[in-house]
Amino acid sequence: MSSVTVSNNITFHYTDSGSVDQSNEYTTVIMVHGICFHSEVFRRLLPLAKTHGLRIISVARRGYLGSTPYTTDEKNVLYNGTVEQQSIFLNSQGALLALFVDAVIQKHSIPEAGGIAILGWSMGNIFPMAMLAAMHTLPPDSKERLKRYLRSYICFEAPNVAFGIPCDEGTYSPLTDPSIPPQNRVDAFKIWVSGYFKHGDLSTKDFAQLNQRDFESNARKPTVSTMSDEECASMFDASTGAEFDAPVTSPGNFESILRSLTPKALFDSEIRREWGRLRIHFMFGENTIWPIISPMWELEERARWAGIEHEFVKGGNHFLMWDEPETFMNSLNIILSKPQIDS
Repeated sequence: MSSVTVSNNITFHYTDSGSVDQSNEYTTVIMVHGICFHSEVFRRLLPLAKTHGLRIISVARRGYLGSTPYTTDEKNVLYNGTVEQQSIFLNSQGALLALFVDAVIQKHSIPEAGGIAILGWSMGNIFPMAMLAAMHTLPPDSKERLKRYLRSYICFEAPNVAFGIPCDEGTYSPLTDPSIPPQNRVDAFKIWVSGYFKHGDLSTKDFAQLNQRDFESNARKPTVSTMSDEECASMFDASTGAEFDAPVTSPGNFESILRSLTPKALFDSEIRREWGRLRIHFMFGENTIWPIISPMWELEERARWAGIEHEFVKGGNHFLMWDEPETFMNSLNIILSKPQIDS
């Protein structure tokens, strides 16, 4: 893995597919992973990147795969901080991600013609959204460079919790299922979150049409159940997820902060102007878990007014990039081929 160090001696490790041969117009896609499943979850995409005319950089968030963990003071804010302190903390993490992107641009002489797209996956979308909202806090030279380079934010498979949308009473998660022994819930979650769910008529946008738990009604096996133990272990870090991410994603903890962050990052006209030509896209699969589809419906009207487009992947689940890497890359290129906004 490669690494860059940004402000306050924060180091980010990342994997890079490399530049596209004989091209100075390719797009570089920086991918931000979710909770527990870290940047190795994107590794099947890297060998395909150049044939699709893309460069892929998958960054390990703080605490994962050697990237600088949170300090004791930061963890105190995570667990015990006031809403104001936690909001400042999240803003600072967004700024650090922006500085990582800026450092990558400079270190690798990324071509401006193709620019940068940033893709968040699952709960990892919290950090690109925090990055967009932190634009005004960046050093002037970084702000100017990022405004020129950043073309797209792809919000891939973001769950309701990432937007600060609470789970309604009676909705299902293996992590809170009393019929599953507590010591087995993480393993049950891995199977459930990677399942293929046969939903009802999604065009109705009716929550009752969402299949919350019966992935066995679909003949295709959950992604994690098709992995060897070694494969799963190579991309899953439960202890780091529990220590660094669970405080952000736990019900009620950062909920109000994320609920405020979402409209600021996605819909605020002033922030959109600050980012210039940036386009935002929602991308999700037809057979994914219910917490991904439900918020897409809730945000749909505001997204339409903000010019945010949806890429709906037929047959896709939460792990499209692992199970169907070619389909993922094709969907990515469909998004990236959309006409750019004039700055």
